[in-house]
Amino acid sequence: MARVDVLNNGKNEMTAGGINTNVYATQPTRFTLFMRTFLPWQLWRFLSINLRMMLLIGREKHLHK
Repeated sequence: MARVDVLNNGKNEMTAGGINTNVYATQPTRFTLFMRTFLPWQLWRFLSINLRMMLLIGREKHLHK
């Protein structure tokens, strides 16, 4: 278990083993939020990822025959 030190020098800064744990994520853009909720795009991504996985698994099974 990593030790967490809390330093209070004007800023609340937490470090774990010398690594700054105060990391902030960026705000998604309107376009990103739209694409995350746009059903046709999600369906396309789902199908394309599954097709790629099936092709990869099919090649792997073909090699082991």
